[in-house]
Amino acid sequence: MSAYACAVGHAVAALTASPAVTALVGDRVFEGIAPDGAAYPLVLVQRYTEPTDTRTHEGVIYTTVDLAVRAFAAAPGGEGGSLAQVLPIADAVHAALDGSGPVTRPDGVVHACSRVGELASTEQRGGSVIRGLGGRYRVVVGRRLA
Repeated sequence: MSAYACAVGHAVAALTASPAVTALVGDRVFEGIAPDGAAYPLVLVQRYTEPTDTRTHEGVIYTTVDLAVRAFAAAPGGEGGSLAQVLPIADAVHAALDGSGPVTRPDGVVHACSRVGELASTEQRGGSVIRGLGGRYRVVVGRRLA
């Protein structure tokens, strides 16, 4: 079982199933990095920290995976994307993820997913200012029981 794959799969599935998220970004929800030429706005699901196992004498009971899930918008010409562009998307992401679980997936069980912090970023790329806003989500994953 890959707890990371299960956590990311849960996040992507929850976001792409959310009418509020898809109304704002369409199908532009990506794991890791966005493909070259991807249009903005979009949502990225990325690893925030290494997964942490909780163990007993019988082995791993569950794994905690922290994900960075952020909405990104771009403004050409260096003016800068405003928070107003990404705030509704970040709110929709939060509504879709925070408090989700338990969910049984083919690759494990997501016991809980909750936001544990806010993340914001601004960067310049290729003549555009990219604004990001979202959160750090803690996903607790356990193995499927037979």
